[in-house]
Amino acid sequence: MATVLLGESGREVTSVMDAARIRAVVFDMDGTLVDSLGVAPEAYVRTVRDLGGREIGIRDVVTAWHIGPAPIMLRHFLDRATTPDDLELFFRHLASAVVGIRPFPGVGDLLGSLRSRGMALGVYTSAMRRVAEVTLAEAGVGAFFSTFVGGDDVSRPKPSGEGVLAACRALRAGPGETAYVGDSAGDLASACDAGALAVHAMWATSARDIPGDHLRAGRPGEVLRLVEGTGKV
Repeated sequence: MATVLLGESGREVTSVMDAARIRAVVFDMDGTLVDSLGVAPEAYVRTVRDLGGREIGIRDVVTAWHIGPAPIMLRHFLDRATTPDDLELFFRHLASAVVGIRPFPGVGDLLGSLRSRGMALGVYTSAMRRVAEVTLAEAGVGAFFSTFVGGDDVSRPKPSGEGVLAACRALRAGPGETAYVGDSAGDLASACDAGALAVHAMWATSARDIPGDHLRAGRPGEVLRLVEGTGKV
């Protein structure tokens, strides 16, 4: 049965399933849990520079962000195959770049509230799983999650639902019992393709409304009330 919920603006949003059935929540990382787009591109710039690649800037990395995880990004900028040594250099630069990164305000409280209610929590990101683990550990929220699925764990990237389904299996929850929270159109399409409840995270300053039949959360705290199906936020 569809559930009608009221978003931040007061508009009715009809979910594709009964939100009260949700027992697992999976999150995108960039723009949802942390603003890693503000720091991670620098790791690519430094890596490509140290490996003698063409000169690139932060904007070049952000523009290419959608093409895939680190091995694909480095191959794109180096114009050659990525080696294990290339990746290790990238991770060293990443560890330096993410020092001091913090989750968006309210995210830590949301994760604590979800876990205290017995919700299983996971991450599915287009970034490599190791990137997510390093970044979220530095942000102080990595321990909330029992599974991480990265772009290097799937054969079909977003908007395919493969990664969401992989997280569901790891969390032992069906897609109909799972919400996927993300900030991009690809995130929402992934959730729908998997049969999960799609929740649009709209708290980043760069967030824009995306048309569609999904739930909208203007602040992290709204996610809790949406997945609990209370009917209003």
